[in-house]
Amino acid sequence: GDLARQLRALETASQSAVTAVVAFADEASEAKVSDAKKHAARLTAVSKDAVETT
Repeated sequence: GDLARQLRALETASQSAVTAVVAFADEASEAKVSDAKKHAARLTAVSKDAVETT
């Protein structure tokens, strides 16, 4: 449904954001990169749960 589509888009966007952060890792602190990865993992888990329950 619409919700699943939106969540998949969100997941893709979050992964792109992490990729961008990692690409600039030289400028970013390790903590920032690690936070971004954790955030994306959380979003991914939430979206997968939501897709499965839809």
